[in-house]
Amino acid sequence: MSTRVLMTGYEGESIRDFIPKLVLANVEMLIDVRRFASSRKPGFSKNALREVLEDVDIEYLHLPNLGMPKDLLKRRHELSDNGPILDAYDELLPQRQSEINILLEAAETWHSCLLCYEADETQCHRTRLARFISAQRPDVIFISLSNEIET
Repeated sequence: MSTRVLMTGYEGESIRDFIPKLVLANVEMLIDVRRFASSRKPGFSKNALREVLEDVDIEYLHLPNLGMPKDLLKRRHELSDNGPILDAYDELLPQRQSEINILLEAAETWHSCLLCYEADETQCHRTRLARFISAQRPDVIFISLSNEIET
């Protein structure tokens, strides 16, 4: 039996519009894979997000070690495409196995969704994380939240 994990970014979203999408997709756990769970966007910082998720019975898990390291985040502003820093992130993933195991345990227990910032999955590390996990565990299937709620 396969494990399905949703993925999303909140770029361009308001918390008011974001939360109903999670509810519509029957998300039970939001797994935050940002290095720093803070945001200039109201409602998306760790504590505020956890509170609003509690109101709709969605669990929250922050796995900062699965986020993009600070040195790579700094380089992002120098680039027109995140490809080089995503390639560097790929190199770090074998060292993140304990956090990946926590993510997998959560995803096998709850209908889960990975959260990061970027709306464009091709420019976000969550897609690289998903690819790495799927290579190890072909039974784990990653799906865009937007694809899930459109069907």
